[in-house]
Amino acid sequence: MKRIEGLLQIGGSSKNIGKTSFVLSIIQRFSLTHDITAIKISPHHPEYDKTSILLQTEGFTIYKESHRNSLTDTSKMLNFGANESFFIQSDKDNLESAFKHLLSLKNNKNMIVCESNILRHFFIPDIFIMLKSDDVTGDKNSAKELYKFADIILNNDELIRSKAVSTLGIDKCKWFLNKYI
Repeated sequence: MKRIEGLLQIGGSSKNIGKTSFVLSIIQRFSLTHDITAIKISPHHPEYDKTSILLQTEGFTIYKESHRNSLTDTSKMLNFGANESFFIQSDKDNLESAFKHLLSLKNNKNMIVCESNILRHFFIPDIFIMLKSDDVTGDKNSAKELYKFADIILNNDELIRSKAVSTLGIDKCKWFLNKYI
């Protein structure tokens, strides 16, 4: 697996666990002092218009968000301070290639905040944070496989999550943890 410096990855145990809200709080905090590229990855087809497509292959599509007034998560990422925001629609078989393509398209000086579980199977980020439900019966099996890779596993407690954001830092284009929660 290849290490991607400048990559902070956020995954979650299930849908509606608060991944996007957590990502937005990170972007809001760090966009004041650093340029941020936000990326959301999903196998599900998003609601973007065709003009947002940067690259489309048989296996994946990369969208660049340019609308700050839409209801998409990538639009929210722009509104919270990201300099650029992308959505990758891809299945697991094509994700490694899709992400490599996106890395060649994005601003290379930007720090990356990425919302994705599955990306961790292919790349090693500076930090990988997993958000976990208090109800383990709702955990996706694919997420359970990733706990062993997580630098931090956070439950649903908002106070703990806000403390986690305050423990993050950036130095020499790398994400780091100031202290463990």
